[in-house]
Amino acid sequence: MTDRPFSPVLVSRLRLGALVGCLALGASILLSATATAQTAVPPYAYDGARGPAKWSALDPAWRACAGRAQSPIALQREGTPALDLPDFVFDYGRLRGQFVHDGAALRFDAEPGNVMYSGNDALDLAAVHLRAPSEHVIDGRAMPLELQFEHRAPDGKTIIIAVFAQQGADSRALPVGDALRALLPTKKGERKPLPATVSFDAEAFYPQDRRSFRYDGSLTAPPCTEGASWVVMPDAIKLGAEQIDVLLDALAALPSAAADGAIKRGAQPANGRTVRFDSRAGRGEG
Repeated sequence: MTDRPFSPVLVSRLRLGALVGCLALGASILLSATATAQTAVPPYAYDGARGPAKWSALDPAWRACAGRAQSPIALQREGTPALDLPDFVFDYGRLRGQFVHDGAALRFDAEPGNVMYSGNDALDLAAVHLRAPSEHVIDGRAMPLELQFEHRAPDGKTIIIAVFAQQGADSRALPVGDALRALLPTKKGERKPLPATVSFDAEAFYPQDRRSFRYDGSLTAPPCTEGASWVVMPDAIKLGAEQIDVLLDALAALPSAAADGAIKRGAQPANGRTVRFDSRAGRGEG
């Protein structure tokens, strides 16, 4: 067979084909990197290799997760001293702020203005953390949802009020259905401020019976900082079935969720900590 020289047209086609191939490869790599970023491993998780048992080893700043005063703990009515403990005073108005998806959790960051008084201390409601099912278990019973109202003082003092939610009539505390779903972020790093026309009645999230378990513990997620005072109210508030479903779906969709959709740290050892029960807390309006 006689060798023939490449024609200019053929050479141009080969070069064009190579260029197209390079562009396609580059686009494939870019798309792959984008997909990887969108499905990135969460900073921590609720099962598996990044689950609660591993948190203290995932980041040096999270070593407290292996501490001796961690939360949550299992609570029991029987055997817990019932005492007349100081009441808290709430100076709450309308609750505004933004829902935040940080890649591992869903929370509501509150604007300043809702204050809780504990003795001479004034603590601002800083954030509301959502957990499902409840992290605190009372007499072996868990609730579908736990709302954790984190209050902070300028000196760092932290008091967290845990409120359980179970199914009942729709609550005036939250919108219903798509109106609630539209408020919740779905992507890591997304922050969704409440629309100007929307605010929450903060006290409507608290039960009428505000008797509570009290103990000293920690944040229930990394960095698991200890030194927080917990107030756990056994009397659950009621949310409508659709309200609960929207919140549970949003939590189960987090990349950190356990295989069963749970966003929950299990009970931690009490290690001799004192647990008290406030036997006569005032009744609220919620």
